[in-house]
Amino acid sequence: MHKLLKDQLKKSSIKKSDSCLKTKEFKKLITLIEETYEVNDALFFAETYQEKKNSSLLESIFNESIEGIIIQDTNNKVIRMNDAMQNIFNISKNNYLGKHLNFFSETLPAKVQKEINRALQTKGSWQGEVEVELNASQIIYVWLSFNTLRDRKNKIRNTIIRVNNMTKMYASKQKMKYIASYDKLTDIPNRALLFKHLKKSIASMQRTRSNGMLLFIDIDHFKEFNDNYGHPIGDKVLQFVAKRIQSISREEDIVGRLSGDEFLIIADNMNDQYGIYTMIHKILDCFKSPHQIGDYLLNISLSIGVALYPKDGDTPEILINAADQAMYSVKKSGRNNYAFYTQRMSDVANEYYSVHTALKDAINLQDFTLVYQPQFSVKNNSITGVEVLLRCTHASIKDVPIQRLINIAEETGIIHNISNIVLNMVCMQLYKWGMLGLTVPPIAINLSRKELHEKKLVYTIHNALTRYNLDPSHIELEITESAFLHENNDVQKNIQNLQKLGHTFSIDDYGTGFSSLSNIKTFSFDKLKIDKSFIDNLASEKEDQVIVSATITMAKKLGLQVIAEGVETIEQANLLKIFGCDVIQGYLYSRPLVPSAMEKLLLAQEV
Repeated sequence: MHKLLKDQLKKSSIKKSDSCLKTKEFKKLITLIEETYEVNDALFFAETYQEKKNSSLLESIFNESIEGIIIQDTNNKVIRMNDAMQNIFNISKNNYLGKHLNFFSETLPAKVQKEINRALQTKGSWQGEVEVELNASQIIYVWLSFNTLRDRKNKIRNTIIRVNNMTKMYASKQKMKYIASYDKLTDIPNRALLFKHLKKSIASMQRTRSNGMLLFIDIDHFKEFNDNYGHPIGDKVLQFVAKRIQSISREEDIVGRLSGDEFLIIADNMNDQYGIYTMIHKILDCFKSPHQIGDYLLNISLSIGVALYPKDGDTPEILINAADQAMYSVKKSGRNNYAFYTQRMSDVANEYYSVHTALKDAINLQDFTLVYQPQFSVKNNSITGVEVLLRCTHASIKDVPIQRLINIAEETGIIHNISNIVLNMVCMQLYKWGMLGLTVPPIAINLSRKELHEKKLVYTIHNALTRYNLDPSHIELEITESAFLHENNDVQKNIQNLQKLGHTFSIDDYGTGFSSLSNIKTFSFDKLKIDKSFIDNLASEKEDQVIVSATITMAKKLGLQVIAEGVETIEQANLLKIFGCDVIQGYLYSRPLVPSAMEKLLLAQEV
């Protein structure tokens, strides 16, 4: 009898001996059973409908998923495969349904297959990113996962394999990795990747006990390419240099761009001097001739610093620093050459760093004073001008030669700060002397090469003069010959605009640099100063006498006033008078004076 009927009879009061068909209880039971069956039929129908609906939803997910799905039975035969799996691997499910799946055994490395099988047996699942070689010309990257379903006896009933195609994401990832590791402009390793390569190279050389070489390459006067021809040409110069040094390097060498116009070459297994010198000279030789860059024929030269492993260092930082110091020594000695690192360079670099640090501290503390050296007329001994000379009073560098301090300030870019201090101190002193009613001749201030390239130079000088109500004729500007070695439009505009305002100009240290009469002609300078090195032996050296005499004659014919520096003896002064020199400056007449002593000298002249 039906279970439901049994349950209802138990609840009823019908006895076995009763004629159940005639009893009211039986009729009620029949009605109850009919109602119950109707309700259960409805429930059965609803449950069946929901199962079908869920099954349809799962089927849609299975078929529409972009994730490839394979379901295997307990014998590893394929019982289901969706369209996504076909599309990812370009296969037909008809070739695999009902068969053992050997596709992954053909495309995955044996090591990965063993790892998957071991994980399925122990953990019941495995997942990871794998490279799948579809054919000789196509490789895809997928995220592959295996999951097992087990029965009550813990035996594998089904295996579900899911595949996500990661090829586009992998390509994007590789692109991001490339961007992070390679220089966009030159397409060679950047700073980060160079450090990795150098670290790996050092580890390899340590294992094999071999030697290596690191070249630190810097393009000479690279800033001038940008300033004179524009940044697009500067970029082309960088690209050209990168390709050229790559083309002459060995296949196993690493060429990269460290920063700006600086390049590194990492060369392993350089075990003989011949190989080292050969590579260096090959690099320098291929830049001997001018090169066509865009519309310009440019002369490009390099300064190369050489550091050797393990002699000069055993870490990337130490080796790069050593090669950098060697390169810097080349810059100091004239460029377009190479130098090997020495301990002396390190000592100089340490001293350089300490002086630079002290100079910055001196700027913050205004630890500077000025002395004034008067210039005297050869004709009547009157004071015709005064040169300002800087002195640093900072405790740690007060004994360092001032020219050394100026050179470091120029090289490190802090010369502008010092120049502003000097300019304001001079203007303040002129203002004080003016308030005392003193007649002060033009005060000569030196302009560095870097200042001449400064776009705000005219504004800076004019602003200082305006603050103290001074006329531009009060300030004479001295420029050394070396300032014209890389003259550009900014230099020319600055000089011409300052001349228009009323400043006079003199060429300082004439004869010690690369003299160019065309510059004197172009800029219409007012004065020419003969360097002390030609005056020192003037009384005894015939050659110096010829040079000085010829220089004075030439300058005067060009309309320039001539000043001789460093005059210390009467013999020197007498010869300069004979040669026609206009002004003398030196210890014979006066040492550099502090402001109070200069003030007394000016007062004495007015009496």
